[in-house]
Amino acid sequence: MKAVIEESARHLRQRFRLRSLEWEHACISLVFGGILLFNPSLMDAESFSGFLGGSVVWGIGVLVLGCVNVAALIVNGTVPKPTAALRFVSALLQVFLFLMLSIGFLASGTGTTGIGTYCVLAIFGFFAAAWALLDAVAPEYDQ
Repeated sequence: MKAVIEESARHLRQRFRLRSLEWEHACISLVFGGILLFNPSLMDAESFSGFLGGSVVWGIGVLVLGCVNVAALIVNGTVPKPTAALRFVSALLQVFLFLMLSIGFLASGTGTTGIGTYCVLAIFGFFAAAWALLDAVAPEYDQ
């Protein structure tokens, strides 16, 4: 059992650098969702007026997505061969989230920095999804 844990930890360490963009997106989701859950009045601000649902819906949704992303990265980092498709789906969900955040900030009409910030994150999320898809289709596990 110890050998399995050590091997899994080694795989995770080796792949972390290659997946740092995906880890960043997962952490942004965790932090964004957590902040909304612990500060629900934040969505009362004018810059959030374009968002449907409310802070609990958005907070839980974004936090769960962040947890799913982290889980996919950990599973793929420790057991790479059959699980790269999980990273691909996870990265696509991140792109969708960041696009929805950009649209929500744009719809608020306040011209907040969230419009550009989350749009850029979505664009780079496409790169993360493409890399995950390449890993799923043609993995290079020895690198």
